[in-house]
Amino acid sequence: DLGRVARRSRSQALEADALHFSTDIGSSAVVILGLAAVVLAGRTGYRPLALADSVAAVMVAAVVLWLSFRLGKRAADVLLDRAPAGLARRALAAVSDLDGTEGAPRVRLRQAGDSTFVDVELGLRRGLPVGEADRVAAAARERIREAVGERSSVLVQFRAEQERDASLRQKVATAVAMEGVHPHDVTLRRVAGRLQVDLHLELPASLTLGDSHRIADRVEERILREVPEVSRVDIHLEERGEAPETAAPLDEASRAALLERVREVAREAAGEEGVHDVLLARTPAGLYLSCHCFLPAETSLAEAHERTDRLEAAFREAMPELARVSVHAEPAGLHD
Repeated sequence: DLGRVARRSRSQALEADALHFSTDIGSSAVVILGLAAVVLAGRTGYRPLALADSVAAVMVAAVVLWLSFRLGKRAADVLLDRAPAGLARRALAAVSDLDGTEGAPRVRLRQAGDSTFVDVELGLRRGLPVGEADRVAAAARERIREAVGERSSVLVQFRAEQERDASLRQKVATAVAMEGVHPHDVTLRRVAGRLQVDLHLELPASLTLGDSHRIADRVEERILREVPEVSRVDIHLEERGEAPETAAPLDEASRAALLERVREVAREAAGEEGVHDVLLARTPAGLYLSCHCFLPAETSLAEAHERTDRLEAAFREAMPELARVSVHAEPAGLHD
């Protein structure tokens, strides 16, 4: 019927038409019943029935007033951009635990006909990559449509949130990321009570020294502004390789001889367990060695790093032809 279509389409005009038809039918039915009661009162002499017409008129007026009030209130809600009760709470709950967000989200809704317009403001950790922010926005739109209906238009906005309890290293890394570049070997040190930072900045090889230096200046200014505890920043510029490095496998004889030397050095430096998962390859820079070694699971990270550093140094000393060495420590018994 017309009322069902009006509710499905959320049309105020159709709802008003449905109310008009309903009140016409209802009032006509009540008037007929009232007149029948008056006629019956005249024939039976039961005087209270003579008041039925007046009572019916009052009832019709009350129903019309109540339905008109409800329709008027909904029309006012539309004009004032007021969403239906509970809809905002459902939308807020849908994005309150969204992965990748920080702080409390803010949601505002309004309706126009059968469409719901939702504005969402989410807090993101400062320095988050644009790709990750786009993933968060897509997830927020999907969740809100599930909560408030598919016929909804969702606008997602972001605000930068400083990560709670962030360490100085995290703050520095975030400040660098906000300039759209990637650092590594970030070192913090205190000299005479003042905090200093030095880092390596990876930039495309196509840039000139002038362009690279301007980027480094922006990174330095950003760190000093975002992390006021830092008093000095030293930046080393490095070429970032855009294409994977080419590497060639060794012939069987060369690989066997080198593998025996690797295992001999490992036994002397790391004990009988030595190393495993050994990879040897020849790159344009020279020979590349990668291997894994087992350490007790309760070993501290600092000690594990120190022991892998000693093993890498032993490899370089015994095998000068190595251009790069990578030793990965893993808990003993991990693959049992």
